[in-house]
Amino acid sequence: MIRMMKKINLQNVVLFFISLLLFTSCIGTNSNSESGYIVGVVRIETKTFKPVLDVSDDVSFYSVRFENTNPGACLHVYYELDFDSPENSYEVVASRGYFTVNILDKVELDQWYMSHYPDTTSQVLTDEVALLDPAMGGEVAYVKGMAFFGSILEIPAGQTMYWRLSCDMQDYMKEEGGSRYYDVFLRATVKTSSNKSPERTGSINAYDMQSYLERIARDEKNRDSKEFKIRFNYVSEIKDEVITWKQQESLPIFVAFILGE
Repeated sequence: MIRMMKKINLQNVVLFFISLLLFTSCIGTNSNSESGYIVGVVRIETKTFKPVLDVSDDVSFYSVRFENTNPGACLHVYYELDFDSPENSYEVVASRGYFTVNILDKVELDQWYMSHYPDTTSQVLTDEVALLDPAMGGEVAYVKGMAFFGSILEIPAGQTMYWRLSCDMQDYMKEEGGSRYYDVFLRATVKTSSNKSPERTGSINAYDMQSYLERIARDEKNRDSKEFKIRFNYVSEIKDEVITWKQQESLPIFVAFILGE
């Protein structure tokens, strides 16, 4: 599961510590800590010159496991964050600019650029594969201009894919039944094949959607809207060289997350 971490201003880290203490006591745990999966983008922290993982505009994680990771890499990690650790005290975090975490699992994600020319052809692409779910129930995370979501498809183990995400920047919003829809088009083709048996597989990727999402967020802000959804158009079936298109809406995406407010 991908989740977007709540934005935290480092000047108010103490408020976050208090809220976590209240939350953990409510769920009956004796440990002031949290763990889970999260996505982010690697950069070099200018104060310490260490590689950190930005998981929102205001929150960064450091781990020794980031030491050999290139800046700009997009990661999906399983982390443990101990708020009682001295290196995660309010004073230390405010000084360094990051929390220190224990990384139990780390995967570097493929990065893809979004085309501004819609790929809506009705022709089957070479080695195209239909999708079962374009965005794992509609969850989309956004960090530093990169959008993260997972897609489900049925392919042999070990097979890798090319992912094609596109939109129409000339006609990017449609009004239907009093609602606004922002359409994107997602397709997948085989990159490297495998002879193993097909199985249901989840593939998490990072997409550069900054200009597209910021344009939507600014428009929605001007309408005094705090959130919006994008609508995934995807190939759900390929039979006898005929494509079946299907649609799925994302969960709400908050304007403030996109514009960094």
